[in-house]
Amino acid sequence: VQYRLWTTNPATSIRGVSGNGWSGNLATTAPAAPLNNGQWHLVTLVNYLDVATWRTRVYYNGGTTFTQWNNGNGGLVNQLLRIGDTTNGGNGWRGQLDDLRIYRRALTPAEITALYTPPAAPASYDSWLATQPTPVPAGHHSPAADPDADGLPNLLEYALATDPATSSASPLVTSTLTVNFNSHVQVRYTRHRPDLDYTVESTSDLLNWTPVGTNSGPLGAEVTVTDPVALSTDTPRRFLRLRISEK
Repeated sequence: VQYRLWTTNPATSIRGVSGNGWSGNLATTAPAAPLNNGQWHLVTLVNYLDVATWRTRVYYNGGTTFTQWNNGNGGLVNQLLRIGDTTNGGNGWRGQLDDLRIYRRALTPAEITALYTPPAAPASYDSWLATQPTPVPAGHHSPAADPDADGLPNLLEYALATDPATSSASPLVTSTLTVNFNSHVQVRYTRHRPDLDYTVESTSDLLNWTPVGTNSGPLGAEVTVTDPVALSTDTPRRFLRLRISEK
């Protein structure tokens, strides 16, 4: 059975195909956040049997904005699973994909909303410290302290939602992105706390740091920040760091 999702050009609407049915355009503009605003969004295609009729819905972000159509019985296609394009090309996904999931059952609107909603975070640094599963030893409660000696001070553990009493590797993920044959360094993290500023800075010499972006992306969402300066013969090394500060 074929299932397809693609965006219009410009990428302000989503369309879907399921079985023998086609959806109309699902607008992703106001009151929702536009699909092409440079941030991550949740797009969900659900196929389900409604009494005796097969229907499909495409949801945008939570479980309240959707388009629905009848898709018939569908049919089999003798092709491999392709993600981001069709077998013959021409319906490419205009953007990046992350955290792709395929379920064996139809998700409910409430489940889709739960997937989209970020988990509740402690209201403050002090409340986070007081609710840790492993108590932080007395004398190690300051934001600059590092009770587990993993190189991540308490303020950074709080910012990235890691355990201050258990040694762990940094949750920051670095990678490179190639655009027009030019490679750019990237860093990926999740902005968990509304009472902190998350600033990504870049440098070539580890001495002079330049801000790249502050509080990028919505709260609770995974954020990818790209260094605007490409790696080259003249600039063979680039570094990114995440600086956390209290508001």
